[in-house]
Amino acid sequence: ASASARNPKPKPKAGAGAEAEALSPPQPSPPNAPGRLPRGRARTTMAALDAALPLGAAEAPAWDADGAVLAGAFAQLYVVACYTSLGLGCAVCAWAALAGLLGDSKARGLPLPALHSWLKRFALAVLMVHPNPAPRAAAGAKPRPSPNTKPKPNPTPNADNGNATPSLRLSPSGGGNGKKRRRRRRAEAQPLGPAVKVRHLAVIMDGNRRWGKREHGDGIRGHAAGGEALGRFIEACIAEGLEVLTVYAFSTENWNRSPAEVAALMNVLCEHAEEMRRGAVERGLRVRVCATQPQRLPSIVRQRLRRLEEDTRDGTNFTVNVCVSYGGRDEIALAARRIACKVEAGELRPEDVDEDLFAQHLTTAATPDPELLLRTSGEHRLSNFMLYQCAYSELVFIDKLWP
Repeated sequence: ASASARNPKPKPKAGAGAEAEALSPPQPSPPNAPGRLPRGRARTTMAALDAALPLGAAEAPAWDADGAVLAGAFAQLYVVACYTSLGLGCAVCAWAALAGLLGDSKARGLPLPALHSWLKRFALAVLMVHPNPAPRAAAGAKPRPSPNTKPKPNPTPNADNGNATPSLRLSPSGGGNGKKRRRRRRAEAQPLGPAVKVRHLAVIMDGNRRWGKREHGDGIRGHAAGGEALGRFIEACIAEGLEVLTVYAFSTENWNRSPAEVAALMNVLCEHAEEMRRGAVERGLRVRVCATQPQRLPSIVRQRLRRLEEDTRDGTNFTVNVCVSYGGRDEIALAARRIACKVEAGELRPEDVDEDLFAQHLTTAATPDPELLLRTSGEHRLSNFMLYQCAYSELVFIDKLWP
């Protein structure tokens, strides 16, 4: 009523056209009008409502499609329930009222866009009544911060009403049985940590041998396919904006396999080292080899890996760390021996040894710690890979063989 008093309109003409004009959405109120919804939030809500009802004015179906109209109306009301503290039961009641409005509009021959406009007006009215939607936390539930992230300040408040612009939650605040509702409330009470940009990704490329035996009856062919998959994976990491990729190519435990398989793996490593060198030089990538027991590698393999590092030393577009004959515990012991030798030689004092100094003596000293570690094949363990560097990494295990 107050909006009508502020913005009086001429009386519509008689007839069906007058009814359609009466149901058309009102003109927007001035920017400083009381109770006005923030512009950013209103645009987000309207976009969600339009997506919920994919029936535009130009594609309005005939009025005999009552089921499609009511389904779209319920979808819009569900979006309203997700945006606000309005329960799903209230949305159902409002939907029933809109079903009556549909019958009345159909009897008077009004177009479908008029009902769509009224749905939008209803949604904005509910959002103004509920300006601060928030999930209802369970009694006694306390937010639990992420162990590897620092708390960040609250988002910048909206200039219109001092509230941060909310995001769409795809779960209504009500509905479901009591046990599911309590479980959902407990989950909503535990906020997710702030999003972390992944700069360094570590990957345990597991499952090559099993894939080769399953697909070709030969595990060695799986290792060759795994090398080809690594090239595609590097391209995907560059496209995603990553800066560093560390892959577990050959562990110190792999030396315990049969001599025939180890020899075949060394041949595959030589072939793909040369292919990686040519591709890295063309793309401006840098490749570093991380080995804790390099003396166990055949001389031809060491030569290929040394040439790979030297020819890509000046690459700046992306960095690939290839862990060959590598073990995480061996790396920690090797770093401790290097520091002990410097202390014995008088180059360092024992009190100078801290986490940063220790990290400088690891094989990955020139790169930051990985934010994310990924392992394929469905195994849920680190297998002696980057034990020191992955202390605060997110661990992701997928049930899929590497190639």
